[in-house]
Amino acid sequence: MVETLLLLLVASTLWTQEQVQEDWRLILLGGKMSGYSHQLTTRQPGGRLRTECYQRLGVDRFGQRLILSQRQVWLEAESFLSLDVELSGNGAVERLRAEAAPGGIRTLSEKGGAREEGFLPASPTPLGPFRAEQELLRAWRRGDSTVRTRTFSPDWLGIQEAEVSFLGRGERSDGAGGIHRGTIAAEKLLGAGGLDTTLVIGEGGEILYTRTQVGLGLETVRTPPPTPEQLATWQRELDSSPGLEMSELGIPVSGLEKLSLRLGELKGAVFVFSGPGTEALEEALRLAVAELGDGYAALGRWEGGPAVTLSSASTSPAGAVGEKTAGAEAYLRDGYYLALNDPRLEAILAGCGSGPDPECLRQAAYRYIRVKSARFGFAGTQEILSTREGDCTEHSLLLSSLLRRTGVPARLAYGFLLTRQGFTGHAWTEAFLDGRWVWLDASFPSAGESGLKLRLGTIDPAQPLWGQMGLALLQAAGAVRARLVEARFE
Repeated sequence: MVETLLLLLVASTLWTQEQVQEDWRLILLGGKMSGYSHQLTTRQPGGRLRTECYQRLGVDRFGQRLILSQRQVWLEAESFLSLDVELSGNGAVERLRAEAAPGGIRTLSEKGGAREEGFLPASPTPLGPFRAEQELLRAWRRGDSTVRTRTFSPDWLGIQEAEVSFLGRGERSDGAGGIHRGTIAAEKLLGAGGLDTTLVIGEGGEILYTRTQVGLGLETVRTPPPTPEQLATWQRELDSSPGLEMSELGIPVSGLEKLSLRLGELKGAVFVFSGPGTEALEEALRLAVAELGDGYAALGRWEGGPAVTLSSASTSPAGAVGEKTAGAEAYLRDGYYLALNDPRLEAILAGCGSGPDPECLRQAAYRYIRVKSARFGFAGTQEILSTREGDCTEHSLLLSSLLRRTGVPARLAYGFLLTRQGFTGHAWTEAFLDGRWVWLDASFPSAGESGLKLRLGTIDPAQPLWGQMGLALLQAAGAVRARLVEARFE
């Protein structure tokens, strides 16, 4: 889910010495204290470096508290050696093990009883976080204007390249009113358009403050080590005090009042989008056009650029056969979040006849989840079947499981759904039927209620999720606004 990425984005904090170094930070979301992190780097026998990072974050989703915690343990020499990650969302645990191997990095991801092995080509082996950040600080001390780093990223299981520019002395204020003075640096993640971080480096090389340019404002503030009493207070506040309401993050739309009560009848619309997140949103929508066909998006307008007209999801994208839809069979496999051999799936399928009936399966997935709950970060099939509880991600994953069990390629799509409050974060299912991808939304009792959507990307639930969904959502949520120009009801 979106919140998982918030933890993963905070995982980059800088140290200034190669001796034992301890670092405490407060995490601010939308200017509100929403978590904290603690990192400790020590030198191990043989000159290896061990960095342990613990982070805890508390947010609200539809009024329900979601507590996320993550523990990372990095081991490195002159380059990356290994990483162990444990990520917990309200008790649901995922683990990742990554280690350097000839020609790349081996990964092992685990959730429940599911295991997914992978291999990431990487030559030369990337740096670990401590070495990469020492390289950055050496460039700063030399007076260089820019420096590039290359590290392993656990959030999207890939090699992360970043370019940091040193902009000179200055100050930045945080969302809680604090002022941080020092050298201002700007970090840009290469290959992740629009995801930029501002850093303030103190006189001794310590990082006083960071702000990652996502819509809601993700900040970290260096703080003195807390006393046991202070730490206990932080934990109590995260567990019980009202937090940032994630369901309110989205794309506000002006002009929706023109639709009155006809939102459910909308078949197409033209919007003008503007704001600092439009670059990432436009890139995602153009990828959707390339895959789903011109029926999804044709003409439209971006403020100061080209335009996009969006079709209603109730009619599904036009799709196209051939190279645009090649490889659909890859979305039939079992694994990780899925559990296609669970006999409880067969019991659900029994109510939909002998052959695949997508609409019947969509309704069955809607009815099976009895408790509409945002308690999970991202539940797997077995958790859903046992609890019969979840929100849009659980509806979508259950429907994907049912479709794959009947031989229909299926995957999760994510982006924004148009509601009376604007575009809000949402997930649904894409099924490959009759040579094209179509949309099925199991979060609603009727297909006609599923509304107009902006698709930002897709997920194969047979593979680890980690941060890819949250990355795209966070880049647009709060950083893009829209204006309704034209509506079509035919």
